[in-house]
Amino acid sequence: MTGHINAVNCVAFSADGKKVFSAGADKTLKEWDVATGTLIKSYNVNQPVNHIAVSPDNSLIVTSGGDKNNSKSTTQELLLWGADMVPKILMGHTKPVLYSTFSTDSKKLISTSTDNCAILWDIVTSLPLKKIDRHTRAVTSAGFINPESILVTASTDGLSSFYTSTGDQIFSIALFNQGREHVVFTPEN
Repeated sequence: MTGHINAVNCVAFSADGKKVFSAGADKTLKEWDVATGTLIKSYNVNQPVNHIAVSPDNSLIVTSGGDKNNSKSTTQELLLWGADMVPKILMGHTKPVLYSTFSTDSKKLISTSTDNCAILWDIVTSLPLKKIDRHTRAVTSAGFINPESILVTASTDGLSSFYTSTGDQIFSIALFNQGREHVVFTPEN
């Protein structure tokens, strides 16, 4: 597949596996047909993209990024793309967003950032439900487990922290050192 004119920083498959989305330094989000490799559509993002997530019901896409070498770039924003592919801006982080993922019902989103926080978002209102600020360093990944009754975050502070579905901390455990600071869950949790 060709179509980007600069580095591709991220890709994400739709939940049904029929489409793949790519984005990167050329400030575009591209939608591809997996079976044929054909470009379906290209969307202007107005900033480089470093992360993409697709909702489990295939109705939403979230992108984040910006030029991390340019302090005037709006890297702390998330762009939420619906069926009309006109992005809504989600603002709440104060530093670059590193990761985001949807709940299995596609009604919530959790994002992580170098501002040492994770934010739990309500997708219907596009507003933050809870800012989780228990880490002392960048929060690099997060997830929903059991389905949606527990949130988990991982940080470069070496901790993985667990929270209720409303964002109240349950406990933290020291798991990581020297660059191992991500969590990933299988669909079965």
